[in-house]
Amino acid sequence: MEFTLFYQGEIKSGNSADITHKNEIRLKMHEQLIALKNLPPLNQHVDILNKFQHPEFFASVGGFDFFHLVSKHFNMYAELDLNILIPTSINFGDIDNKLKTLFDALRPPQNGEIPANWIPTAGQTPLLCLLEDDDLIYKVHVDTDYLLDPTAAASNQLIVVIGVRVKGNSGFISMLDLII
Repeated sequence: MEFTLFYQGEIKSGNSADITHKNEIRLKMHEQLIALKNLPPLNQHVDILNKFQHPEFFASVGGFDFFHLVSKHFNMYAELDLNILIPTSINFGDIDNKLKTLFDALRPPQNGEIPANWIPTAGQTPLLCLLEDDDLIYKVHVDTDYLLDPTAAASNQLIVVIGVRVKGNSGFISMLDLII
């Protein structure tokens, strides 16, 4: 399965990339994954978001349910092509820690990584994430370029276009259409 996600906003690194910031990115990815579940081939798996029928796609953290599309149980992994568009007005700086922040936001939080004041809305139960764990990213390609939009430059927001390829090195017949 191939699709494209995007993120527009700041990506913090180091100590400034706290759990609240990662959760904000995670919530933006959730909105796009909700749209994706209504498209082929995911829309053919009407029960995939049922944690009782497919517990292998779910994690429960802090009493909240998280769905992850790329699952170790099905020997799935992801290849990511990132195109990071950076406003000319900002110094992008520390790319490796910014990528770590982004990768952490693509998976469910671990214990202690849920913001204390966050309560999921009805549409965020379960919260959809791309990866079960960021160790399922097997290949990454990163390009950076200038974002030549004066309004983005004024707001210091960058744009990350994330090309996703979900692959698998073996599979279950019922899930073969989800992997390339």
